[in-house]
Amino acid sequence: TQMQEHGIDVAFMVMGLMHQLAPDDQVELLRLIAQDLRTQVARSALERIVALAASHDRALAALHALSSTLAPSLVEPAQRALRKLQFTGRKYAPPPDDAWRALLGPTDAGGYFTLWLVKMPAHFTAADGVLIGFTLALQQGIVECSGVASLEASQLPPARRVGDLVVIGEGPEPRTTMLETPLVVGRWLVQQALAAHWRQPEPADLPGEYKLYNDLIWQFAPPQLPGELSDIFAETADTGLEQPDLHSLYEAVDVLVRHPLMRTWVGWAANIWTMLGALPETAPDAQIQAMITFILREFDALPQRTQLLDNMTEALRTQALWFAIHGETDNARRALLLTRGMRALPMRQNPLLAGLLQVGYAQRSL
Repeated sequence: TQMQEHGIDVAFMVMGLMHQLAPDDQVELLRLIAQDLRTQVARSALERIVALAASHDRALAALHALSSTLAPSLVEPAQRALRKLQFTGRKYAPPPDDAWRALLGPTDAGGYFTLWLVKMPAHFTAADGVLIGFTLALQQGIVECSGVASLEASQLPPARRVGDLVVIGEGPEPRTTMLETPLVVGRWLVQQALAAHWRQPEPADLPGEYKLYNDLIWQFAPPQLPGELSDIFAETADTGLEQPDLHSLYEAVDVLVRHPLMRTWVGWAANIWTMLGALPETAPDAQIQAMITFILREFDALPQRTQLLDNMTEALRTQALWFAIHGETDNARRALLLTRGMRALPMRQNPLLAGLLQVGYAQRSL
């Protein structure tokens, strides 16, 4: 990140002097420079890593990790170099990931969620534990990232069985509750957010600490969701002729809007009422329904209507993932059912939005 503050000539000068360093030191600097937004700088650093990978294991590992995170224009050269190296007997062997785990937070209505990737220390008194924390959105990308690689076991959340809840924070009001999640799922979510980042017309620079620590994330084999979870993100082809089952949609809404995992969604709806300031503390149900209809019609006319629906649809999928890992298969099914209703109905008839506004009105002053 600091390298990008200087001109291209400085970057090439630094790389030209790297032969004075030990190969391992060269690799770490080149790995960071290879993530430079300036393609000519990144490509040159990548080529130097490829040359080192012919004889240095750390360079081979760096090349493997970079092949999962670089801009699309550089991913193919990196993958091609790995294939060529295999032909010469230089095949990368991913290490075991037994010491790693993931913790997943709930997703808000905008599609944002917290993910932690955690490596437990080698032994209880060691200080080599790792925590890489993300704010991700599968439509927007990697929003924030921070990392620490010198933690003791007492500084990390205790390990639980996959599907168990992990309370983060102390005191009578814990800061948040996260879900013990398979590492492969956590890494897959980062991969999807990264793909969304590179799909943007003009991708911004990735967070500096992501660049610093992503070799730890991508040192393993490419992540693949287990079959039962991959179905959650499978796109279904709509012909436009399907008629939504409104009864099932309303049943799903009635259950989900009262689930603790949807608390921030209800908070979002309550904030809409607060901003409007249009109704008293209590109002006749007919007046509330009329106002909900008005709000939804206004939503339908928003320029960012499609983006709002897409974000909420993706948010429902990640909520469904959370439910499935937690063993709440019925709620996972309900969340997936609502993803189909999001696009099949106009906003003014959207059961989820109407249900959130209904419950949000009741909770807006709590």
